[in-house]
Amino acid sequence: MQWNDVCFCILLIDIFGTVGYLLFCLLRKVMDRVSARVRLVFVKMIILLYMVPVIYPIMLISRVRYIQGSWVHVGEFGFQVSGVLELVFRLIATVWVSGLLIGASVSLYHYSRLDRILRWNVPLSTEGWKRAVEKYQQKYGLSHVRVCQNESVKTTLVTGLFRPMIIVPMRDYSEKQMSMMMEHEVWHLRRRDLMWKKLALLVSWFHWFNPFVYRLREYLTLLQEMVCDTAVCDINPEYTPKEYCQFLYDAEVKDVGRVFAATLVETGLSLESRITEMSRRRKLIGMSGRWIFACVMLFVMAAAVPTLAMAQSVVYLDESLRASSEIQIMEETQEPETYLRGLDDGSVEEVQGAHSDERMVQIDMEVPAGARQLFSETELSVGDMMMITVACGDNEMTFRAGVKNVETGELIYMEGFGGMMLNFTPEADGIYCAYIENREEIPVVYEGLIMNP
Repeated sequence: MQWNDVCFCILLIDIFGTVGYLLFCLLRKVMDRVSARVRLVFVKMIILLYMVPVIYPIMLISRVRYIQGSWVHVGEFGFQVSGVLELVFRLIATVWVSGLLIGASVSLYHYSRLDRILRWNVPLSTEGWKRAVEKYQQKYGLSHVRVCQNESVKTTLVTGLFRPMIIVPMRDYSEKQMSMMMEHEVWHLRRRDLMWKKLALLVSWFHWFNPFVYRLREYLTLLQEMVCDTAVCDINPEYTPKEYCQFLYDAEVKDVGRVFAATLVETGLSLESRITEMSRRRKLIGMSGRWIFACVMLFVMAAAVPTLAMAQSVVYLDESLRASSEIQIMEETQEPETYLRGLDDGSVEEVQGAHSDERMVQIDMEVPAGARQLFSETELSVGDMMMITVACGDNEMTFRAGVKNVETGELIYMEGFGGMMLNFTPEADGIYCAYIENREEIPVVYEGLIMNP
């Protein structure tokens, strides 16, 4: 894979995710009528769209041919660029990689800040917190989750780079308040919110140039908090939603790096939006899992249509560039007045290629060292013409291109380097096959075209 392949791939992936995000924004009025749980599913799907390599499956499928009873891939798996365009793509790729490394470095810095805070973790010592933790570990079967106390945090949080853990403050809240805080963090664990935040962070590294990705990350975090708030208020009879909302206002929080932690109250998030969501949760439309799945699939297909059209256009443009380069080879190569002739004495190992009935056969293959690559046998009559155009990327590599009479073993060929074109007209009816003979001691890649009558 070359740098131009990387640029095209990242661009098409970014378009796929951005189309999904813009479609979500267009449907915002409709989305505001459904619950935060449903909206969160759509946001997670958009994050996944930013990771789907849409261009390469299309390019692979467009270059698959049915030859001799089997499906084979023809052509080079990549994009055709040269000259100034290649330098431009290298520059773009360099800028993209630099942005990716900077984003990863910034995230590493934020994690180091959080890690310095977590070094002050101590085992649970407050009796109230011990009872609250034991209660919810037994209720939800989370006895394997590690719980610590830390004097540097002012509210509960879920964190952990690989293994999640719950951090609680040293302050001894009331039993009702500790119940609210533990229930909220447990729901973050049950919904794997921390994993999705890390996934969104990874997407922002690769698509650092797209401002929509950062807005999507913020909205993901807000929806995660809304879903946990609603779940806590709906299933716990120990307190009312009003009491829970009042506690959110009163809770004090310190910035601990939201990328790697999910806290009860986070700086920068809108408490007003969360409380509004809880107040109107009974009026919002809920959906079953089947309906959510169906709506998400329709959403993905709607976002895929323009993206697939763009990807197909890029593949078509690439194929057009390849065709023009083949024509250029045909125009620049010179046909000699006479061809060399000889008999096949069996001194060169012959490699038989796949049979093809197509009139035009594309050459794009590696020929082993000291081997003669044969192509499909064709029955020719006097007056027919077979045209062979072939080129080697390395101008210092000597090779032969020609036609073999299958019945007599006679070889009619040209020998040289760079690009060659052979227009063969048989002197007698017979069965012939085109070939390329690698005269070097290493495998060599050849490109070209065979036109049968």
